[in-house]
Amino acid sequence: MRRLWHIWPGNLRPSSLLEEQQFVADLRSRASRPSKATRDDVTALISMLRCGSTVDEAFAFAPGLKAARLLAAHVRLDALRLASVEAWERIAADPTPARWRLDRRAASRLFPVAVERVTVALESDDSPHRLADVVRQVSSRMDEVTATAAAIERKASSVLRTLPYASSLAGALYTPHGACAYGDPFFVPDRVAVLSPTRIGDLLGEPHV
Repeated sequence: MRRLWHIWPGNLRPSSLLEEQQFVADLRSRASRPSKATRDDVTALISMLRCGSTVDEAFAFAPGLKAARLLAAHVRLDALRLASVEAWERIAADPTPARWRLDRRAASRLFPVAVERVTVALESDDSPHRLADVVRQVSSRMDEVTATAAAIERKASSVLRTLPYASSLAGALYTPHGACAYGDPFFVPDRVAVLSPTRIGDLLGEPHV
């Protein structure tokens, strides 16, 4: 059931929220002092989480890993993720021109398509009513996509990983080679494990190639 990009041991599906929380707790227990993360640390961390690795599995596979640097990578990514999610949540809760101007840039780091959709709609009608209407439409789409991903996650966590069905479910959540739930631009990520490569690059301010 292993795919080419499953380079780490694990359950071969992205870590759940509880599994990621345990992963971070285990990193903290191994980190003796604060450290800084490099882009390589970010890449290693997200690869582990996408494979559903535990800290014990990862360190047994690659003994040279540095827990403090992996922890720093997670702290940085999660803080950037949360800042963007909360920016959009503020817009959705208060879809006024003042709030839009204040938070749209931060929201666009995770949701560039959503922000662009609102921006384009306002080109023909920039009234407060139009802004609120389009924000509600976009938020509804986000809720729909995110709920679909959550349903797939529940199915994926309830079947044995040795079954072909499990592999299909994991691929429906994330694959680097096509459409997937976590790659949908309207999906709202609740943890680092579900961040797509494009979104990680955007959060880190990397240029698009």
